[in-house]
Amino acid sequence: KMHACPPLVVVVLVVLVCVVSSLVPGASCAPGRIFVVPHSHDDVGWLQTIDTYYNTKVKYIYDTVVEELTKNSARKFISVEMAYFHMWWTNATDSQRSQTKKLVENKQFQFVSGGWVMHDEGCTTFSAGVEQMSKGHKFISDTFGAEYVPRHGWQIDPFGATGATPTMYKMMDFQAHVIDRMNWHVNVALSLNRSLEFYWVPNPDLPTSSPHGKIFTHAIDNHQYCSPMTAHFQWDASPETNPPADPQHILDVSTRWAVQMYSKMAESRT
Repeated sequence: KMHACPPLVVVVLVVLVCVVSSLVPGASCAPGRIFVVPHSHDDVGWLQTIDTYYNTKVKYIYDTVVEELTKNSARKFISVEMAYFHMWWTNATDSQRSQTKKLVENKQFQFVSGGWVMHDEGCTTFSAGVEQMSKGHKFISDTFGAEYVPRHGWQIDPFGATGATPTMYKMMDFQAHVIDRMNWHVNVALSLNRSLEFYWVPNPDLPTSSPHGKIFTHAIDNHQYCSPMTAHFQWDASPETNPPADPQHILDVSTRWAVQMYSKMAESRT
């Protein structure tokens, strides 16, 4: 279901916030902040079987994520789909498990949503959504502790968003909710009005003063949970269209180019 983004596994979400460009001649321009969030995006079955995805891709994601986070305490990663993480955890070595627990305690490796899957919102019943979320959260709680059960939603790829999911999240004491796919006209309107962050009142039968009445929601603009659709960001692209960078020039050429690319993107969204 992720036809808009080449990789089926880990992609990079680029969230551009707090970027202020002056529209008044001579006025100062505040510096912007760009957040690059490495996250899992592992469809639990799509064009291949669950086992095929795990054995050919997902296993190596978690292997390398744990390895790289251990090398640098400033690095972070968020894991969403517990079906695959549970598979990896079951087959992980004692060393990998020990490293992962340390990373979780250090808040380098974090869980968001934490359901067994990132459930569909078009045909999934409310009870099925609760069941799969409960299964994932129980695994996290039993394995790492109740304090690491997520309190933030991450529904970035269901084809549409319904009020049932944020209602469920609020009933589970979630603090915030991230969505992506929505009607294009709604997305454009929110972007133009700078209203991509809002309090969602998913159930009109509940007063907004109720603990379950509203949830802070961030909507990603322009379907950008993937890396930008240009060369140097599509790491799975063919060598013909995206040849490997010369290691001698990665830092002084590719990195500088990437910074310029992100800066232009940020300016275009202010």
